[in-house]
Amino acid sequence: MKKIKRLNDKGYTLAEMIIVIAIIAVLSTAAFLTLSVLHTAKVRDAATTFYAEVNAMYAKSKSQQAYHDANNDGKMDASELDKNAVYVLALYKDGQKLFIKRGVRDGSGSLSYDDYLGNNNGGKGLNLSPYTTITYKAAGSSTTTDITNDVSSPFIISFDKRGTCTDGVGTYQFKKKDGGTLVTVTINKNGSYQIK
Repeated sequence: MKKIKRLNDKGYTLAEMIIVIAIIAVLSTAAFLTLSVLHTAKVRDAATTFYAEVNAMYAKSKSQQAYHDANNDGKMDASELDKNAVYVLALYKDGQKLFIKRGVRDGSGSLSYDDYLGNNNGGKGLNLSPYTTITYKAAGSSTTTDITNDVSSPFIISFDKRGTCTDGVGTYQFKKKDGGTLVTVTINKNGSYQIK
């Protein structure tokens, strides 16, 4: 009878295991850094979108009287004229998503989001990154409010026909959910605004 020769089956060596663990560690670190860079870019993009919307509504307030387009024809009719109406930006949450949309608040305080204002996304406005936390500190106040976690009502920024900011004067800090401030937008009472 022939003897069957058994292979020397000892498993992995310590060196092979260390190499595999090192490769996994390098890939995990690369994935973490990529996600961190991606989240940072999304927060900066949200701040840029916010700044652009502030700019658009400030310019609109200086060039066109705010009105509620009740008949939805895109024109300001005499019956829709309200000298106390102001343009607004509304920051709000819909589920887990954060949006910013354009609106008008009439003299009685009623909000409307008419088609002529150009709200995207089926009227919801622009979607800001879910990785973004926005905190607000009113001018002259020491209290900071996390406006991305308040789902009860929209946070309103408004501009009257002179371009004066009537609601939302202060500092807006855009942060990653797990990090510090990346971008700061300041809106002044006179309607001027800066981004840093």
